[in-house]
Amino acid sequence: MKNILLLFFLSFGLTASAQSWEFNSSPLVNFFYDFDDYYIGSYTLKSGYNLNVGIDDVYLNDLRLRFILGFSKYSGGIDAKFRSQGSGTSLNGHAKKNVLQFGLYPINFGGKKGLNVNIGTEFSALIGGEIEGTYTNWYIASTSGPVVEESYDDVNDLYDSYHSMYYFGISIRVAYDIPFSEDFYLVPQYSLYVGLSNEFIEFPKKTKSLRNMLGIGIKRKM
Repeated sequence: MKNILLLFFLSFGLTASAQSWEFNSSPLVNFFYDFDDYYIGSYTLKSGYNLNVGIDDVYLNDLRLRFILGFSKYSGGIDAKFRSQGSGTSLNGHAKKNVLQFGLYPINFGGKKGLNVNIGTEFSALIGGEIEGTYTNWYIASTSGPVVEESYDDVNDLYDSYHSMYYFGISIRVAYDIPFSEDFYLVPQYSLYVGLSNEFIEFPKKTKSLRNMLGIGIKRKM
């Protein structure tokens, strides 16, 4: 988290040429996903919200940049199963996370009528998280023996830590500036975050986050 704050405050060295500041809030829908053939994962959508402060129209030489510092609260349902010869693991529950995020957008397109498209990356640090559900391990004690099953209704009793501490992913934002005074704009916007890092350090480890955000912001041009 300290590294994320450091990156954001270092960006203030560029704000002499910044043209606008923005605050936005967005309800979001999160969906965990994976591309792993090692286990079978089924995920359900859960809602949350996102709050950001952005510095826009920052220029480093001729390169236009956008920075954000924000907070995101999201969750998702998980039903994952792994089975090998003689043993298996399953998790049925849901995870909740609170993260502090820093975003850098080096690819920016602006239209003459207020349309803006921003593409960049976001780095996040976990500041709070919960995992709820039933975690089950089973194995065959011997070639002719019974199946032994160990089931835990509280995953937190099994592991001291379940969530990854840091995350990164690609973010795409589409926004439209609607002027309502000389310096202030109303900014409806849609953002898509595609997580590239793993959400958990325990089974199912390869799970990632996909978040859709639709919200509104207030921008002030300097």
